[in-house]
Amino acid sequence: MILKIKIKVVSTITIKELRESTGLSQSKFAEKFHIPIGTLQHWEQGVRKPPEYVIYMIEVLIDNDYN
Repeated sequence: MILKIKIKVVSTITIKELRESTGLSQSKFAEKFHIPIGTLQHWEQGVRKPPEYVIYMIEVLIDNDYN
């Protein structure tokens, strides 16, 4: 018997809060996580919303790097 389970990850932290927690500038953060600077700026300004999985993955990477 195979069970298929969908897991939805919901984060309450914003991409800007994640970036600020690292102390990195937009350009350094974008470079570190291979995000085009324009995309990061749009995410932070609310023009577009990053996918939940991206926020989750960056959050995990930051937790491993900075804690």
